[in-house]
Amino acid sequence: MVVPKRLEIAFGTKNNKERNTGVVIMGKPMQRKYKNKVNVTCENCINCMYEEHGDMYCDEHEDFAYVYEQFCPTEDYMWCNQKLFKER
Repeated sequence: MVVPKRLEIAFGTKNNKERNTGVVIMGKPMQRKYKNKVNVTCENCINCMYEEHGDMYCDEHEDFAYVYEQFCPTEDYMWCNQKLFKER
């Protein structure tokens, strides 16, 4: 097998020929894994229901507590601390 001189210089195959070890085998390229960054909020939860005039309540809360009143978060906003969060 003929190796071009550029590869001999770059990968050091010239020295390998002297050792009679053959051609340099390159490894596989590294695969990168990307995580999907999702904002975990009450609005994205399947248990959060829109009522009217900007009011939203949670189905999983015992008293169906409002998490939004007139588009503003209330005390019960994120009351479950993402434990009952189910993405829509």
